[in-house]
Amino acid sequence: MNNLFGRDNLSYYGIPAAWALATTLNLTGVVLLGKYYNNADPRNQWGKVATDNVSTAEKRAVASRWHNASSNGYEGFPLFASAVLLGNWARLGGNFMNYFTAGYFAVRGVYTYLYVTTPSDASEAHANARTVVWLTGTGLCSYVLVRAANVLKDRLL
Repeated sequence: MNNLFGRDNLSYYGIPAAWALATTLNLTGVVLLGKYYNNADPRNQWGKVATDNVSTAEKRAVASRWHNASSNGYEGFPLFASAVLLGNWARLGGNFMNYFTAGYFAVRGVYTYLYVTTPSDASEAHANARTVVWLTGTGLCSYVLVRAANVLKDRLL
């Protein structure tokens, strides 16, 4: 059956794409810091960003938000990758898995936009909107995992 993505199940490509997205967000933060980024101590770098005199407080805050959005992408990666793998193993269908993957990336795009544009002193409503979007992405992955588990429990028993 043809669908928006043709006859192919492209969801597997979402796994490296999700990793690449998280990496790109981190690299954006590094570029924003420019000469103030110290690659000799990358893990401790971001803790220093808040206290060092980088150039302006706003530049430090923006670079830190890009890095934090990246960390969130890495933290959510195992859940997404598990949903893609388990959903395909359960044979939920290429069309379903393609739409799930596209939906997840759409949600991650909105989440990332909200994350990097939400200043520390943002309104509670703005911060809550970001949380709702994050919960939507987590909910999509959880739905696929539960649906796949329901299929597999009958097949494997």
